[in-house]
Amino acid sequence: MRHIDRPSETGEDLFNLCLESLTDEDLKTRLKELIPRVKLEDEKYFNHAESKTLSTMSWKSLNGDDLVIKQVTKKELVQLYRQQMVNNKNPSIVYNKIIKLSDFVCPFCTIGEANTIEHYLPKSKYPELAVIPNNLIASCKNCNPGKKGSRVAVSIDKQWLHPYFDDEPFTTTQWIIAKVVHDTPMRVAFSIDLECELSQHELNRVQTHFTDFNLAQRFATKADQQIAKFKSIAKKHSHEHLIKHLKSVVLYESGYVFNSWEDAMYQALMSDDDFCKSSFSFV
Repeated sequence: MRHIDRPSETGEDLFNLCLESLTDEDLKTRLKELIPRVKLEDEKYFNHAESKTLSTMSWKSLNGDDLVIKQVTKKELVQLYRQQMVNNKNPSIVYNKIIKLSDFVCPFCTIGEANTIEHYLPKSKYPELAVIPNNLIASCKNCNPGKKGSRVAVSIDKQWLHPYFDDEPFTTTQWIIAKVVHDTPMRVAFSIDLECELSQHELNRVQTHFTDFNLAQRFATKADQQIAKFKSIAKKHSHEHLIKHLKSVVLYESGYVFNSWEDAMYQALMSDDDFCKSSFSFV
């Protein structure tokens, strides 16, 4: 997970932008009545996020035509995001700005291209948060599939890491580790360091994040691709040349994203005695 800056817009700011794009005057009138409630929900979300207790925010199972707040339905609130924020000019500026906050790298996995937006608390369960900026986070398509659309943490320990509100110790303690597995072909396996300097509660959260976003398999796939390149370097030059190259990479390029799959992989490779031998063969 990468920590990134929060959007500067408030819930009220974005809600009003969405209202400007509406042509249905009756809907616009009903939605305007919700502005005080939007401000309240925005503040409530912020307080829960700051205290790492978003999982305790209550939700109700509602159908699309059920009323959520006053005379506004769940469907109308969800469509305010889908039809106004995503597809209309002014709200879309905020949508694109949120994606740019990530530098176009998914903060949930650190490997995918951030080209869509994830509702940290799903709009299907929390329609009143559909256009609250602090709940909207850039993500890649692998981290924002339909199957996660209704996922709600059942406890504080089961909350994903929040790129806006979770920073230290998750970004200053190494909790992703890797090891070389001498199968045929050689591969690198990734896991959570259960001995790292995180509390049990924090470990539970990173384990949930690591599992729910399928990071072990996705990191292993990236490592397989990189190992194929290493094999080509060794074949073209020598294994000694490859080791020298990797030491240079570790020296100058590691640490750009803490807990990245690259750093964990390089650490595993450079600490593996068999791999570092000049007689090592990828075959």
